[in-house]
Amino acid sequence: MLRSYYPQSLFCIKQYQKLRCQIFRIMFSKLQKLTNLNLLIFQNIIKNEACQYLGMSSCTNLKEFYLYISSNQIQQNGAKSLGQQMSLNLTLLHLSIQNNPIKDNGIQYLAEGISKCKNLTSLDFNLTNCQIGQKGVEYLSYAISKLINLTTLAFDVQNNQISYSSTLQLEKSISNCINLNSLYLYLNANPIKSRGIKCYIEDISKCKNL
Repeated sequence: MLRSYYPQSLFCIKQYQKLRCQIFRIMFSKLQKLTNLNLLIFQNIIKNEACQYLGMSSCTNLKEFYLYISSNQIQQNGAKSLGQQMSLNLTLLHLSIQNNPIKDNGIQYLAEGISKCKNLTSLDFNLTNCQIGQKGVEYLSYAISKLINLTTLAFDVQNNQISYSSTLQLEKSISNCINLNSLYLYLNANPIKSRGIKCYIEDISKCKNL
């Protein structure tokens, strides 16, 4: 199973967050040969402005990126900054952003950034309790449809406002990932009902490599 859990943050940004995130940008700019990055900054009261100083976009050789930024105070503009910093050369992305009120508009920016990572083969996306509704699911579906090389997908959208009608496009996008051989879906605490589960099973059964 893809998901990994780490102890409390390696980097503490509880105060003076702008200054300390600027340090991240400076540090990453000196690490242009970096290929694997694990960044754990969850539960640190990080707000929107701080996200623009993380500076990952300067790591142009980055192939594997694990970002744990859950349980902060990130909203739409913070998600926009994160989406703009996605490296186009990524093959593996683990983005854990749960318990942040980014809502549908924030999901749009993240989805746009992820959709440009054409080389992704593994995507682990934790969006539990992010206030996602129908539009957010549509944006995520679009992003997944662009990732034709995906072989592993872990998708956690527990405790949002995802209904049966808003999942249809997501089901189709996943079923069109013809190279997918590992799939983890976490849909707890969403009003998709029995009909939604039935449709998921029917569409996902079309993924012949699973």
